[in-house]
Amino acid sequence: IYGDKHEAMDLVMLAAWKTKTAVLMVNEKESDEFITSLYAQCPPDAIFTAYPDHRLSSYISLDTLDLSSISPSSQEKNAEVALAICTSGSTGTPKVVQLSLANLVSFLNAWKEKLPWRAQEHFGVIAHPAFDIGVAELIFPIWQGWTRTLITKEILANADEMIRTFNEITAFHMVPTLLAHWIDTIPSDQKPRIIMTGGDRVPPSIQSSLKRKFQAAILFQFYGPSECSVLTSGFENKGQFPVETLPLGTPFSNASIHIVTPELRP
Repeated sequence: IYGDKHEAMDLVMLAAWKTKTAVLMVNEKESDEFITSLYAQCPPDAIFTAYPDHRLSSYISLDTLDLSSISPSSQEKNAEVALAICTSGSTGTPKVVQLSLANLVSFLNAWKEKLPWRAQEHFGVIAHPAFDIGVAELIFPIWQGWTRTLITKEILANADEMIRTFNEITAFHMVPTLLAHWIDTIPSDQKPRIIMTGGDRVPPSIQSSLKRKFQAAILFQFYGPSECSVLTSGFENKGQFPVETLPLGTPFSNASIHIVTPELRP
């Protein structure tokens, strides 16, 4: 699946997983060299996109999706690998991380248990689907039967549209760098109920701004590597910790955390 988020992406993923076919999420901003090398090493049965460009010789449009036209290859499938994402993580070195369907479902269950969700939420889907948290954001609200709004790059580039969109949202996840950009733009009279962030260090200025501006909101911070199916731990930030030394939080019910030296010793 190539490009930014789209309403039909989860349909493609579910259809692929039903046939034990892995899904590779590709960011359209990757270099020509990276895209060419990726497709050469992992020839896809089909490419889906709503954002075609010169690097795609053939593709199926997500805007006019017809799943009946797909003929998966007859080669043996690896039922363990459901999703592959291209990420540099914190190293700056591009890599492809493989996630199993079991691990992905386990994470979604843990996310459900960790937070005080209501029967109905309006979830803002912000992350690019090629990022590790992006697929979870796409699938989680649909799995729960909630309303979701896809906050596209066009909305992110328009302050008025962002303000209008956030007037309807009750829960969202946003990485610290994006929060730093938008925290002063979102009016304080818009009251999201649950704000999630993490995956990287959350600067003290962002923590203070969030608690000051959205005093009634529940603020959760998460951490975890892509290789562990996105996230493994988290905690509710009630201002109970010094902002310079925030913890990793407690592990999800299906995970454990080990603090080790660079040599992997306890």
